Amino acid sequence: MNVLFVAAEVAPYVKAGGLADVAGALPQALRAAGHDVRVVMPHYRALRETGVPMEGPIGASFLPVGAHAEEQRIWRATTSAVPLYFLDIPAAFERAAIYGEPDDARRFILFARGVMDAMQHLREVDGWQPDVVHCHDWHAALVINYLKSYYAYTFGHIATVFTIHNLAYQGQVHPDVAHLAGLGEGGLVENGLGPGIANSFNSMARGILYADVVTTVSPTYAREIMTHEYGERLDGLLRRRGDRVTGILNGIDTAVFDPSTDR
Repeated sequence: MNVLFVAAEVAPYVKAGGLADVAGALPQALRAAGHDVRVVMPHYRALRETGVPMEGPIGASFLPVGAHAEEQRIWRATTSAVPLYFLDIPAAFERAAIYGEPDDARRFILFARGVMDAMQHLREVDGWQPDVVHCHDWHAALVINYLKSYYAYTFGHIATVFTIHNLAYQGQVHPDVAHLAGLGEGGLVENGLGPGIANSFNSMARGILYADVVTTVSPTYAREIMTHEYGERLDGLLRRRGDRVTGILNGIDTAVFDPSTDR
């Protein structure tokens, strides 16, 4: 299959936590199993400062966000074992921080819009289109929302997987952000998702709601997040989608961490 991974961090290029390890190692394992896996992530300032080898730009466009548009350039890593694309959106990622910025919602709306643009570029220029889009945590969740709504005519047939690494971080913001994202026309889907989620815009909730399959980092965690104690106010939604939720235990990349040889 053709599989596109979408993640805000990918080891060894940018890493804040375990998400980056999965987004770095799992595509390599899937390629070794015979699948054409590619990865897309933001082009953070740190990539330029550390001199990560890349070629391009291989594509350029303007991304809508509310009444404005921001420039994007697409670069391709030249030394990665897996085809890896960096989305260079200066308004969102030309800064030191990965997360924790006051405008994170706008930043990752732009990232999701950029992914859709990159998918169109890959289809038109390379003749490549994913059978599966695999998105990780709230930063990438709106890609699934766009695939099932705004871009459904073009890409609605593509299967989607949403992986929850940390349910506590949801990208929950003011409901006006729905219009910023261009997703306000149908109203707030969050209003039907229970107390604490209604009257907000919640990227994590949208990923869970629209994905064909929802996975998380272990079978135990998959069970825990369906409980009121650990569900972070999304347990009702997760139980509703329970037949599509599964836990797959995170392993280790033995090419990097080999207990038999690493003292």
